[in-house]
Formats: sequence, structure tokens, C-alpha cells
Amino acid sequence: ANAVDAVRELLETGTDPNLSPPIPTIADAQEYDDDGERTIPKEHWFLRIGSEGKVTPLHMAIANCYHNFGDPDCNYDTYGPRARNARAILRLLIDHGADVQQLSPHLFVCNIRNWSSTRCPSSPLDFVLLLKQNACDILKAQGTFLDEVVRTLQRSAKDSGHAKPLVAQVP
Repeated sequence: ANAVDAVRELLETGTDPNLSPPIPTIADAQEYDDDGERTIPKEHWFLRIGSEGKVTPLHMAIANCYHNFGDPDCNYDTYGPRARNARAILRLLIDHGADVQQLSPHLFVCNIRNWSSTRCPSSPLDFVLLLKQNACDILKAQGTFLDEVVRTLQRSAKDSGHAKPLVAQVP
């Protein structure tokens, strides 16, 4: 719901920032449209395969950034407040110990621009890169905001000692 105060309250009262909420399976979420075709309702963004599959709150915050993009630092952008909330939620999770390297295997992400569903990359950084590849070309602000999410994740990985050291190829 992009509710930064609710996330802050949960984290400040001890909620684990790496805990996976329950998510339905693909089979449970599929419905049939009027033509008898299987569809996935718009409210489902993450689905799991069978009994496996977990989504991290960080993956959910990244999806929230995908939907609530804008220029968070501009007071004149009508989308600024929702982008500020999305950025604040991402930062709150990281500041409260969300693991930027935690994988979410056996997960599908649904209702991205051109797909009904696709296997979700496991790491948060891979996930945001998938979303960036599918940002709307018309909405440059969406891609720009996702760039900020990438930088935030990379900075956090570096600060926690998980970033790969820079390497150079030597002949």
C-alpha cells in the first residue's frame, strides 16, 4: 500500500525485515476469463511454485518502487510524494537489516508490462534489473527511479561487505 508509517511501525516493533509473508501458488491464483483462458488477477504480483517459494520484503519494496515511481526530490512532481514513500520503505528495510543478498527461489512475478508471469530472478538486484528492462519506454521517470533503487542496493551490498571487488582483466 506504499504506507511508510505502517512499515516503520512494524520494523520498530521487531518485525523481521527478511521474513517472507504467505503468498499463493500459481495454481491457486489462476482464474479463467470469459473466453476460458487462464489469467492471473492484477492483485497478484508474486506467486510461488507448489510448496516452495518465498518473497522477501525487499523484493516487495522493489515492486513498490516499480509502481510508485517519480522524482522523490522534486516538490513540483505530482508523483513525488508516492516516490518518496517508496524510497523511504526501501531505506527502512535496509536500515533495519534486510539482507540485500537474500535469494527468493521458486518465485514467479506476475503482471509486468508485457507478461502474464515470468520466473523471478532470485536476488533483489537481479529483480530490479528485470523490472528496469520492462519499464515503460514512455515513462522515463520509472527507469530513472529504478536506477536509484539499483544504486541503493549496490551501496548497501558494499557497506555490508557483500559487494564484489573491482577486477581488471590482465593479458
